Amino acid sequence: MDVLAKYGARATVALNSDVCDYYPQIIDEGKALGWEFMGHNESNSRPFNQTPPEDERRLIHNTFARIERATGERPKGWLSAGLIES
Repeated sequence: MDVLAKYGARATVALNSDVCDYYPQIIDEGKALGWEFMGHNESNSRPFNQTPPEDERRLIHNTFARIERATGERPKGWLSAGLIES
């Protein structure tokens, strides 16, 4: 964060929504720096491609909703954890 801020680089964060609960200081600092947050699953420990197809929509919705509550903005992008899409 310090290096990007030093050079005025605005980042896009591939964010696991669990980070919002466990590390809110990261969210606060990213917001202060004007970063954009995109959905990246709930956690890297639960690969998206192992989510049953009937649960994918719920997982994405819940991830976006949690990030929106923490950041004040709904994510506009998605990149599955581990770069594993279904």
